[in-house]
Amino acid sequence: MKLGFTQLLSFTLGLIGLVNALTITKDTFTSPLVSLQIGELNVNSGAYLAIYDSLAVGVAGSINIDGQLFVVSNSIATSFIQTLGDFINTGTVSFDARNGLLSSFQLAPGGNFQNLGFMWFGQKDVVSTPTTVTALLGSWENSGTMVFYSSALVLLSAVTLTALNSVENDGAICLINYFLPQSSAYTGIGCFNIGLNSDMTVLPSNPVLSFDNRLTIALSTPTSTFSAVSVSVNFLSNTVYKIRGFGNMNTISIDCGFTSINYDSLTGILTAYLVLWPLEIDFDIGTGYDSTKFVYGGLFIISNTIQYNGKVPAGGKIPGICSCPDFPLPPTKPSTSPTVTTTSYWTATTTGSTLITTGTDGTNTLVIEVPKSVTSTTTTWGNSFTSETTATGSTTNTVIVEVPSSTHTTTSYWTETTTGSTLITTGRWHQHSCDRGSKECHLYYHHLG
Repeated sequence: MKLGFTQLLSFTLGLIGLVNALTITKDTFTSPLVSLQIGELNVNSGAYLAIYDSLAVGVAGSINIDGQLFVVSNSIATSFIQTLGDFINTGTVSFDARNGLLSSFQLAPGGNFQNLGFMWFGQKDVVSTPTTVTALLGSWENSGTMVFYSSALVLLSAVTLTALNSVENDGAICLINYFLPQSSAYTGIGCFNIGLNSDMTVLPSNPVLSFDNRLTIALSTPTSTFSAVSVSVNFLSNTVYKIRGFGNMNTISIDCGFTSINYDSLTGILTAYLVLWPLEIDFDIGTGYDSTKFVYGGLFIISNTIQYNGKVPAGGKIPGICSCPDFPLPPTKPSTSPTVTTTSYWTATTTGSTLITTGTDGTNTLVIEVPKSVTSTTTTWGNSFTSETTATGSTTNTVIVEVPSSTHTTTSYWTETTTGSTLITTGRWHQHSCDRGSKECHLYYHHLG
C-alpha cells in the first residue's frame, strides 16, 4: 500500500489494521486502533507517519525511515514491536508514551539495526516492559542520537542493547531515569550520557563483554551513576573507563569494594585499589581535580563509591557529542471541520486600508475601512473565487468579494471597533436587491460619520 497524499488513514477490520507493506510518501495520520499489523514500513524523506493511541503496533518486516515516524500514546497502554528484517533510520523516530499508561518498545530486527538520525523512547512513571533494541543476526550501529526517557522516580525503567557481535556507538545514547546494564561488547568512539537518576552498569571485561577505551561515559547530573560490577577488570584486561562530568557528588560505584584511591594530576587517571588485591580499576576522569575533594570511605576502609565534592574542572567537561535533545513535538491531528478564510482587497483614494473576510464557522465577516468622502458604495456579492476591484466613479467603488455561492440575502450592521491594527468603520450594509438567477446581491453602504 502506498499513500501519496495527506490524509487520515483508517484501517477498519474490527479496529484491526492489516497491511502487507506500507510506504508513506506524504504526511499521514492513523486513527486509534486496537491493533495495527504491518509487513514492512517505509517513510519517505519529507513525509511523516503519526500513529496515535493504538494499543499494539507490530511490524513483521523491515523498517526504513527517511522521513519521520511518531508513535504517540496519550491515555492508553501501547506497544511497538518489530520482529523481522532490518531497522534503518536516517530521519526522526519518536516513541512517545510519556502521557500514556503501560508501554513497551521492542526493536528486534532479524537483520541489522542502524540509526543515523534521531530516536526517542519515552515512558511514564509506571512499571513498563524493558525497552529493547536488539540486532539478532546482524550488525548494531548508532552514529546518531538515541534518547531513553522515563518519568519514573522509584523504580527505574530498563533498556537492553544487544547484538550478535557488538553494540557499536559512534553517536550519543542518553539515559534519563533509566538503567542500562551491559549485555554485549560495546565499541565505538561515541558517548553514553548518564542523565538524571540514571545508572549504567558494566560487567567484567572479557573477550565477550569488552568495553572500548575510546567510548565516553558522561555523568551529566548530580544523580548520575556509573557502576562497575564484579571486578570489571582482570589480569588480561587494560580497560580504562573514560568518564567526563565527574563532580557535583555524582557517583562512580564499584560493587566489590576498594580500600584506597590515587589521582594522577598529569594524566587525569583515577585508580581504585580493590579489595581483591592486587586488582585495580582505572578511570580517565580528566585533569584539574583537587585530590582533597574526593569523597570515599577512607584509607584502609572498604568503600563502594567515589564522589567529588566540587564542580567539574575544565579538563573533565562533557564533550558536545554527548548532547541529548528534547523530544520533538508530534504533528497536530488535522481538524475534521476546516477553517474557511477568504480575503477581499479594497482600493480607493486612501492608503493603508485593510479588507479581510474571515470565517471560522462557515459565516463570513467583512472588515473594511473606507474614505470618509465616500457617501455610498455599491458592493456586489457573487459566486466569485477571484477577488478584484473596479471603480465606477470618483466617489463610488464596486468590490467583488469571495463568498459562498449559496449566499442570497445578507444584512450586516457595523459599529466602530478596533481589532489589532484593523479599523472597522461606522456604518451599515443594507440589502437593496437580489437576483437569485445570477446569484448576485446588490448592497449599499451608508457612511454615518
